[in-house]
Amino acid sequence: RKRIGVLDELGKDARAALDHLEQFRFLFGESLGKRDLHTVWPITVLVLKPAKNDPPPSLGFSRDGWLTVWPAGSAPPPSFFQQLALLFIEDNWPARMPGTLEHTFATLFSTLQLQNGKVTLGIPPDPSERTREWALLQYLLTNPETSSRTRVLLSNLAAGADEGAAFRNSFEKPKSAMDAEVGRYLAAGNFLTLTLPAKPLNPEIAFSIIPALPSRIRVLPGDRLMAAGAPPAQIRAAYQQAINERPGPLAFEGLGLALLAEGHPAEARQALETMKAQMDDAPNAYARGLLKLGLYDQAALKNPRWAEPFLRAAAKEPGPVRKAYFLKKAAELEPRNPETWRALAQSQFDAKQFADAEKS
Repeated sequence: RKRIGVLDELGKDARAALDHLEQFRFLFGESLGKRDLHTVWPITVLVLKPAKNDPPPSLGFSRDGWLTVWPAGSAPPPSFFQQLALLFIEDNWPARMPGTLEHTFATLFSTLQLQNGKVTLGIPPDPSERTREWALLQYLLTNPETSSRTRVLLSNLAAGADEGAAFRNSFEKPKSAMDAEVGRYLAAGNFLTLTLPAKPLNPEIAFSIIPALPSRIRVLPGDRLMAAGAPPAQIRAAYQQAINERPGPLAFEGLGLALLAEGHPAEARQALETMKAQMDDAPNAYARGLLKLGLYDQAALKNPRWAEPFLRAAAKEPGPVRKAYFLKKAAELEPRNPETWRALAQSQFDAKQFADAEKS
């Protein structure tokens, strides 16, 4: 989900940013057999004119989900897209790829170039990122003779297939048989690239621009501090300043989270209750506040794709049957976490649910 608030003169830059993000999301998912990538928490994109000495854009977790800054008129560096790719993998793939394949695949796509409706894949990253594994994936994906088979390979690996079997099924030979060829390719440094068709998309039609409300703009300093990992007292002061200018639910929401981080649950509860009294549909930050206050069932209702409330609820259950119930919910929402499956298997075993324990 993408939300953006802009001034009129930044409308064109905002649409360009969303077009770039949508193309990245589409092409990254297509390469691994996932056509509609999503994230557990929304991503807020702030399109801003870059200022001198600004740090490189990155994703940070803020009041109501992920937040990032996009430089108007340009694009973030590869490190940002690598981070975004890893987030897509974490929130969409049911199993973990072997070894460092996920990081390598994210690195390969981090240099994806979008220009004039064409997409170029395989542009080399910094030399430090050009590992043998990167060279293998880059060679297989950019070579017309192997690119389609490589997509099948990656889709199988993303579904949890054994690496050796996946390579043999895709190329009719083991991965080790490609080592010498890939070694020469990496040493030569003459890397191929592949031009891919972009997703048919007219940004003028696909994305509507709605100016941000003053209440949203007032909390941006606090949101950005939270995303940057600033000290809780500094974050609290920013949201308090927003309240001093004009009280609003979003500012009380941020204040509540900052107070929780500082270890003041009573004041945090008061701030979050003030926020809820002013807003019927409590958003994501309220869910996180409910979780930290121990109201797990209410927190789960606010974001049904979030595993953490079920893990917290399971930890409070003394009996294995109820504990297994909550852990199963968490494992279904977060299937890549082996610790959750291990805890579920133990609880099912203790509850004498032996068949289920064996599956877990």
